[in-house]
Amino acid sequence: MKLKQKVFKRSIRLIVVSIIGLAIGGILFFISNRSNIELFHLPTTTTAYHPATSTIETYLDKGEFLNTYNETLKYSEEHPNNSTAYEYLGITLFHIGKYTESTRNFELALQDETLATSTQAEIYYYIGRNYSHLKEYEKALSYSQKAIQFNPNYSPPYDAIGMFMIKQKNYQEAIPFFEKELSLIPNSQNNPLSSYPYYYLAKAYFNTNNYPKARQMIEMAEKLAQGLTKPKPSLFLQDIETLKSEIDKKSR
Repeated sequence: MKLKQKVFKRSIRLIVVSIIGLAIGGILFFISNRSNIELFHLPTTTTAYHPATSTIETYLDKGEFLNTYNETLKYSEEHPNNSTAYEYLGITLFHIGKYTESTRNFELALQDETLATSTQAEIYYYIGRNYSHLKEYEKALSYSQKAIQFNPNYSPPYDAIGMFMIKQKNYQEAIPFFEKELSLIPNSQNNPLSSYPYYYLAKAYFNTNNYPKARQMIEMAEKLAQGLTKPKPSLFLQDIETLKSEIDKKSR
């Protein structure tokens, strides 16, 4: 327990000096790169609800990551060596671009043998995302696969693997993962968040010369993307228009 506490305190000392500047920069980075192939829409946290963490959840939902970090520190002081504190700190550090520190805290959270499988799946997914940002793609893939093993009904890891396949230009292999993701998204044909997997399905079909299917997917992505908010992902909307234009040219 003392070793865990030392690791946690050392992690906090490393980031506390730069957290304000990094938080602002991280938020801007996150907003500006939602449509990048490395970044997809973030999942809703599946962390078990605790009354003491309701404020943390509120700040997370609002994207106020500096406030999330401060509340997480307060919670960790009140609940030392607590896996929930480690998990929230891992999520917050991910959002502000501190991927190595994020993984370190997630690993501490995973030492709790009582964690629900759904929570473990989410943590493995985030660790995979961390490694993806660090360009350690094989590790990213491995952790995404672990997330699916722990919770086959958790959609984000399927997206992560599909994105990995697209990055490797394995377009045909990517298709089943995005289709599986859509099957797990509630009301997927009317859910604005489905615009992302529909877009990447269009991209995959386009690159396998299935232009009718690509057109069908891009039209769904275009329709659903109009409902995206917080803030409007202008770069993603531009990507949709660009791909739609390319599909139109090939369909003539």
